[in-house]
Amino acid sequence: MGPELVTNAKTGSRNYTRFPRLCVSYYSLAAKIAIGCLDQRRRSALLYARVLPHKMTFLDILPTESIIHILLLLPPTDIITCKVVCHRLFEIIRESPELQYLLQLDILGYAPPLNPLNDLSFGDKIRVLQRKHPARPNQMQLQDMSPHAVKFESVGPLSANIRYSGGVLAVGKPSIDVTRQLQLYQLASNNKRTDFSSFVLHDLGVETHDFRFDPDLDLLVLLERVNTLVDDDTDLEMRFHLRSLSTGRLHPLAPIPVLTSTFKFTTTYNEGGFQICGKHISVLCYTNSRLDNSSPKMCVWDWTTGELITSTEVPGKEFAFISENAFVVPASRYKWAGSDTIGSLLVYTITDTHPGNRARHIASLRLPATSAGPCHSQCHFIATCLPPSPIVLDGHLVMMPPKRVYEIGPSSHYLCLHIRAFNIENLHGQMANGMLFIPASSIHHILNSITNKHLPPKHYTWEGWASGTSWINTRILRRSPNCIFGHRAALLSFDHKERGWRVFLYDLRASVRGLKMEEFLKNEDEGPFFSDKYLNRIFSDAGAGIPGPTVVNSFLVSEGEEWDTHTDSIPPVLAVDDERIITYDERQLRGLPELHVYEI
Repeated sequence: MGPELVTNAKTGSRNYTRFPRLCVSYYSLAAKIAIGCLDQRRRSALLYARVLPHKMTFLDILPTESIIHILLLLPPTDIITCKVVCHRLFEIIRESPELQYLLQLDILGYAPPLNPLNDLSFGDKIRVLQRKHPARPNQMQLQDMSPHAVKFESVGPLSANIRYSGGVLAVGKPSIDVTRQLQLYQLASNNKRTDFSSFVLHDLGVETHDFRFDPDLDLLVLLERVNTLVDDDTDLEMRFHLRSLSTGRLHPLAPIPVLTSTFKFTTTYNEGGFQICGKHISVLCYTNSRLDNSSPKMCVWDWTTGELITSTEVPGKEFAFISENAFVVPASRYKWAGSDTIGSLLVYTITDTHPGNRARHIASLRLPATSAGPCHSQCHFIATCLPPSPIVLDGHLVMMPPKRVYEIGPSSHYLCLHIRAFNIENLHGQMANGMLFIPASSIHHILNSITNKHLPPKHYTWEGWASGTSWINTRILRRSPNCIFGHRAALLSFDHKERGWRVFLYDLRASVRGLKMEEFLKNEDEGPFFSDKYLNRIFSDAGAGIPGPTVVNSFLVSEGEEWDTHTDSIPPVLAVDDERIITYDERQLRGLPELHVYEI
């Protein structure tokens, strides 16, 4: 009998146990195969085949099941290489549904889920994945896709707070300037094997000024702003009410029903400044008063304990968590003169910090220098979610993510930094915008090299950390708050020929080859502005040059639109996740609104 993959009940980690009593351990055999894979990368398959047979005779004594379990210990890239090692390995890998499932996941950029659907066969899982198969390199064509329409209730004459996360659309029914009722629409999911459903939380019991939610955690956070008139520095109290998304009542894992903090009355935050990241609820606030020069302040709570983890002054107005205990804050360029960088990323850790104290600044990652002349810049993150993780309290596993066929893994976690350049030398009144996609693994690689995180922060040049990044100019592209999920991003552009809005779906992985955005723009009548060329040169010419992300799909999401050069057309609101792209038209919210769902 081969090893079993078991989940540690305390930590959620997974390991193989119960190895058969063979003369050679599974781990040493796996190491031998892995060594063979490494050798194969250095030699041609023919040369390697001549010297390998006497090394691989140990395979003859092992049953097929045992070899499969050995191969399961290897990363997918090495499993692929093992296919050319010998004919028996090729046949075993080809005929094993479990190995083929792992290879299909790797092709699509996904990982085996922490909480697998064990009642679904590997054959059925492979069929789910094959429906998502990407286009072949350089063969992606513009295509029409028929969406599935989901009707939702009219929101009336007032503005509604509408949010999307994890396959759930939440429509906050407005009452003056607050939300008192929440309509929820859970979309059907092939990944989680769930059907469409909708329900209403009729009375939130709180004058909700904003909210966030995470369906994986069944968590709904309602933000209430209360004016206290205590003193000028603490006259605004923010209350974060912790509710169950499915019931609207207190979340069963929240020991404290309401988290609170005080700020100045002029305090506000950006779209990406209020987030749920696993066990943490974070808000990054700043004052919008020109008479106040205080720095933005970021507060992070552990909602499963009610503890304030950190309260830290930071130089930026957005943040992005790259792990449960580390986050990144962008710093814009405020100094105009000189050949300085266009910005930088400051990395903080909350590991081993005293509750409520400052997070430790452990690294600064420089962006490219403005070699073409000085400018000012604004850098901010577009919120992205962390890969799913279990909730562990006091060493005990208390919550697992929902069962799935696939999920994003650490290697498919990307950050999205929006950069605006303005006050550009010799380009009076012009500005340019673009997006930098950053694999979180590149930052983790830097952090792993820091042996002592209590020392002053280390500074890293652009060339020293930016492997795997990609860059795109967004002059003709429009984005939404949920435009990136894992290693995929979706942006809108107006198609003048078809008179409608077109989605471009990108795969951000450097290993994916295919068409770039420039291929679709080469027939555009209007070329890039001088400011676009300025910003593109900073990134495309930095070091070895930063490539653009690969376009893997494109389709129209609206028709019969009129484009006004002076006022712009109003694009649909868009969101992307691991299964679908959704769009809706804000202009229809007061009538008969529809959610259009495109399976991708």
